Amino acid sequence: MVAHPSFVADHRALACPGHFSQGVRVLLNAAAASKLLAGNGRLPGAASAGLGALRRAYAIHAPWLARRLTRAANSFVAVKACNQGFWREHLIAANGFDEAMRGWGAEDKELCARLTNAGVRRRTLMFAAIAFHLAHPPASRELAAVNLARWQDTVRTGRRRCELGLDGHQLTAPVGLAAGSLL
Repeated sequence: MVAHPSFVADHRALACPGHFSQGVRVLLNAAAASKLLAGNGRLPGAASAGLGALRRAYAIHAPWLARRLTRAANSFVAVKACNQGFWREHLIAANGFDEAMRGWGAEDKELCARLTNAGVRRRTLMFAAIAFHLAHPPASRELAAVNLARWQDTVRTGRRRCELGLDGHQLTAPVGLAAGSLL
């Protein structure tokens, strides 16, 4: 992932208490990813080659529009862990990502389902908090069905907290990060 220069500022500016944020990702093909990594200093824009038709819109940076479209964008932008913002207390209450899930698939959706079950709502930041996803070989999908079943179980049961997560790690706040801060 390569973040837009305003990525963190967008997440912070559009953060809303009681919500987690979901930014968008622009999928780059191999040629566009190579060009970006070559260091020309320019991020792809909506008119750039190497972007799929729908993804071109995701490259438009217009935070004022993102603020107005968060609810509507929730209906067509999928949950993706590559670009999310959480309030520290919400993430701790949910116990973070479920570390019982292994390999590729649904770990992001499962965490967001637990947050939703706890009353935390999603805000999709279409036109803000943009990240560019570099082309790469796909990860193994060997455990995808098991992870998908775990996510569906979280939705079905209303689980709000996983057993194997942040509790297994020592949590320390970075200097200057207080309760009520974004992660």
